[in-house]
Amino acid sequence: MSRTSGENTSLRARERMTSETVTATSGESMGQASPVLDVSGLTLRRRGHKVAKRGQDQDLVSNFDLRMDRGDLLVLLGPNGAGKSSLLACLAGLLPPFAGSVRLAGRSLYHGKRSRTAVRREVALLHQEPLLFDRSVLANVAYGLVRRRVPGAKDLALDALRLAGIDALCDRPARSLSGGETRRVALVQALVLPVSVLLLDEPSPGLDQAALEWLFRSIEGATTGSIEGATTGSIEGATPGPSEYVTTRRAVIVATHDESLADRLGSDERILG
Repeated sequence: MSRTSGENTSLRARERMTSETVTATSGESMGQASPVLDVSGLTLRRRGHKVAKRGQDQDLVSNFDLRMDRGDLLVLLGPNGAGKSSLLACLAGLLPPFAGSVRLAGRSLYHGKRSRTAVRREVALLHQEPLLFDRSVLANVAYGLVRRRVPGAKDLALDALRLAGIDALCDRPARSLSGGETRRVALVQALVLPVSVLLLDEPSPGLDQAALEWLFRSIEGATTGSIEGATTGSIEGATPGPSEYVTTRRAVIVATHDESLADRLGSDERILG
């Protein structure tokens, strides 16, 4: 059975696991496929804290286990400082753990620099405060595809922007965008990548209601492999885009402090601890 566990009681996890995952993980002894994300005994320590301050646990996350397959959705809910961003950074290959292991698509993430670079291509992370390159919106969205040598990268990026209803921004310099526009572009940038695992850190701040509705559909679509186009809330000047964007099915983790967002996305709930 897929599971999430750990000793950090300030984090709560809500997860919706598909029957596919239950079959795959419960049947490992029969030689079935391993999960796309397999975390075991993960411990993250506060930076610069060799000794914990009085009354403060030096571990951000302790003995955290997680197994997910394509199509699974997990919502991590907790206040600022609970370790959500650090956990996502670790799963993205950006923060080595103090203890434990992370495997993506059957390969160890922290097993040498060369291995980490290759395995990190299986994951995309939307940062809590997304940063874009000092170039056009279209170039930003196409960047990851170009790096992966995906054919027709710019056309795919433009289709994704049209799908989100924000292709009118494609020639705008990224530095000229508002906070909400930056978050929408960064979300498209993450969604367009052909990865196995999608990590979204506080994806909702700065989004209006129409953009939030598309965020919900995008997260659902990332688990099914077919993201629906924005039906309302398009940027002025946007052109009609495709009705859907066919992509790879991913395992998706959303970290948030917003209980209403967690309620909208999650189903089952567990307390870590």
